[in-house]
Amino acid sequence: SRDKILLNMLWKKLEIIPNLHIMASQHRDRLPIISFYIDNLDSYIGARLLNDKFAIQCKASRAAPGSYGYSLIKEGKPESQEDRLKSNQQHNPQLGWIRVSLHPVMMDEEIQFIADSIIQLANRHRAWIQYYLPDQSRNYKSQASINLDYQAQEAITMMFARSFVQ
Repeated sequence: SRDKILLNMLWKKLEIIPNLHIMASQHRDRLPIISFYIDNLDSYIGARLLNDKFAIQCKASRAAPGSYGYSLIKEGKPESQEDRLKSNQQHNPQLGWIRVSLHPVMMDEEIQFIADSIIQLANRHRAWIQYYLPDQSRNYKSQASINLDYQAQEAITMMFARSFVQ
């Protein structure tokens, strides 16, 4: 089916990237969805970069590292409940992943573009991250969007100030 063809195209491009890890890679017969993580890249900023730089809509996820999560990310099962809690409290970007879903109506060129974009992300994320700052919601904002937020806040403040002065 078309699903399998598209999934295989993307998989072949991604599986050779040394710092990219496909979740549950032993299961190739699946829906056309790939979840992955990149070494030392927070999944939320990775998804944000794919969106901002390439307009690729994807989802970042983070889960408490239960037994299933540990098996998916190849870290082995924690030795005790205490180890699990300690690990959960520490920020570990590899406990999250980015999910990309494909659709049968996508063209081969779109899959190639997605693959090339993810490859660029894997290779360049350290340089790109410097333009982003974390905010309280565990999201990331680019410096440009922070500047726009500030400008919008100033404009609203000025508008209210004028309405009270008159």
